[in-house]
Amino acid sequence: MNFAVKRIDLATVHFTPDVLSCVAATTAHKHRVLPIFESLDCLVVALADVSNLELIDSLRHDLHRDLEFRVADRQQLDELIQRFYGDDNK
Repeated sequence: MNFAVKRIDLATVHFTPDVLSCVAATTAHKHRVLPIFESLDCLVVALADVSNLELIDSLRHDLHRDLEFRVADRQQLDELIQRFYGDDNK
């Protein structure tokens, strides 16, 4: 279930260093989330499961911003988090 949140194919996103810097590596790994677009009003992030309201609240708290969400394929997320943020050192 994706709660009518738009799906996104992460292969179509151009990730920039500025956008990637909006989410720390520890947050990306911990919450399995990738920033995909930033505007003055909010940060758009991709995650696999938008039904986890506890995760959504935690992200808003951790990032101190208004967020919009997109649903992405879990495998794509894992691969891109690894590529952009490196190993999870937990």
